[in-house]
Amino acid sequence: MSSKSESKRKEKEKEKKSEKETLKTEPQLSEGKKKKIVYKKIVVDFWATGLHGEEIGIRQLEQHRAKSRQFSKDLDIYGSIIEDGNKVGFVGWRTEAWESGIDEEPEEEGGEILGPSKATIGRLVIKAFTNETNWLGTLEEQVALELPRSHYEPLPVFTIILPRFEFIIRIERIYSRTGNLYVTSLITKEDKNKKEKIMDIFEINEKLFTLGSDWVVRRQNAPKKEIVAELDGKILNIGGKVEIRIYDEELAKNRIFRMLLILFAAMTKFHKKVKKKINEVKKQLMRGEIVIKPTHQELELMRNPRSIRR
Repeated sequence: MSSKSESKRKEKEKEKKSEKETLKTEPQLSEGKKKKIVYKKIVVDFWATGLHGEEIGIRQLEQHRAKSRQFSKDLDIYGSIIEDGNKVGFVGWRTEAWESGIDEEPEEEGGEILGPSKATIGRLVIKAFTNETNWLGTLEEQVALELPRSHYEPLPVFTIILPRFEFIIRIERIYSRTGNLYVTSLITKEDKNKKEKIMDIFEINEKLFTLGSDWVVRRQNAPKKEIVAELDGKILNIGGKVEIRIYDEELAKNRIFRMLLILFAAMTKFHKKVKKKINEVKKQLMRGEIVIKPTHQELELMRNPRSIRR
């Protein structure tokens, strides 16, 4: 055998060995699966404490309130919104709105309590703002809708309100054998010439057996329920964070869809507490201990929208 053919044989053997080593070290995509293109990456980064740069000092808080009526006195800022590596805003939750309490004790006669107590049930209210304190949107828990549905297990319901968007977005947990499953629908396309609006239906399903709070977002009215986004909860860093990856190019450009995911991601920090509270309130209702006195804010969400036009 010539020295040339011998050297070629050795080179081929070296290449094959190199390929085998690469297969061992690099993660391989299963057959038929393609690596998804991330068209938009957003991170909701939770802080370990409420005393962060945006909130330190009474003067700073007063400046936030002066810039936006949406920034209430009880708003506790707890996280940053980071888009494509740049900090673009922050999220906060209303501490007073979350508080539950007995508003009126029942009358007593001969040591016997006559009827249940009137109680206000606390609600989760989250608001998002830009760095300049311009309001981006609000997520509000709807106690009046979730309690009747939560007969066997807690099924939270949230309403999202956004500026410059004429519709409210309702996102609710439905019963599922595979963990937490939320569904929602929203207007994603609009043809002003034809005066047509196109609605999309999405489901947000929590992944099982993961360290963090991980969710998959699927378009329900599409073949094989295509995955359009994922929420990856990170619990190992201080405070925790949720990384949002959007795989659909059109949805990545859609402000409404992006805000839906940002507010949902911000909600996940309180998800367990919301479910625990629903369970406790349901037990009180079943025992006849309380009747619910809705807050003014919740009554506004329950108001008949057509009554205004009369």
